[in-house]
Amino acid sequence: MNNAQVSILLIENDLSTCNLITGQFLHSAEFQVHISRTAVDALQDISRLPPDLIITNIELPDLNAKDILITLTSQGLEIPVIIYAERGNEHDVVQAIRVGAAGFFQLPPREAEFVLVLSRALRLLNASEKQEAKIIQLGGVDQSINKNVLEIDTLLAIKKELTSTTTLDELANKTLEAAIYLASADCGWMLMKQGSKEGFMLAAHRNIPQTLVDRISQNWDDGLSPIVALSGEPLSVYGSQLEFSLISQCGEAAMVFPIKIGMELTGLLVVISKTPIPFSTDSKNLLEIVLMFASVGYANSREIQFT
Repeated sequence: MNNAQVSILLIENDLSTCNLITGQFLHSAEFQVHISRTAVDALQDISRLPPDLIITNIELPDLNAKDILITLTSQGLEIPVIIYAERGNEHDVVQAIRVGAAGFFQLPPREAEFVLVLSRALRLLNASEKQEAKIIQLGGVDQSINKNVLEIDTLLAIKKELTSTTTLDELANKTLEAAIYLASADCGWMLMKQGSKEGFMLAAHRNIPQTLVDRISQNWDDGLSPIVALSGEPLSVYGSQLEFSLISQCGEAAMVFPIKIGMELTGLLVVISKTPIPFSTDSKNLLEIVLMFASVGYANSREIQFT
């Protein structure tokens, strides 16, 4: 099945989002794209002529994506459904994945993330490797993004691992391991909030000095994490900028990322390189995708804990 033969139903009520997804991400790949503004309209369109693939906002004016998935299943329609949502809707994302969503991405969409999810859905349609590679190229994802990943299957495997892990300790270790690998970092750690206590505690670590490991039960301050905790934005530093930071004991370049469930800051991720060269933009983008996967895993873990 080539691109021109693939029919996609986009369910979205917001015109600007429609234009972004169709104009920037789908138009160049020559898909047949039809747009429905509401879930009811979409279900009527599907009953008349089922599409090969559905891409839908998780929140629609009348129903939500979970309702659409349940309806498709009840009608025996096996159509891959990609969902998307704004930050803060992790609970709804988890519920939609549980009832069969083939993938998800976050608004506003990033090309790398969108193409990754789309490629996976096309595989479900038995798209060939050659066609999938063409989609990635048309999506504007540079080959350098895949240099550290080797194959896009690696990111897909990471997504599966993180979104299905249900214990917080295991999730912290898997997230850190994936982040260090994707960023080609030498070491790093994960910090998590401990209940109602102030500050952050060391939850996972890789290849750090024993003197730092011994701080595992103490309130953690590496010099950069508190800054990121306050700003809520990732931070990349290297060289002399690390001179007075605890991170300088491990390397000469670092990236620090906030970990959020919705708007709530729950942890911090730190990856470190021993060379005084800043991490690339591609590495930053990949780690942001990984942390989006991890946030779903954390939301899922919390839900299991309180049920």
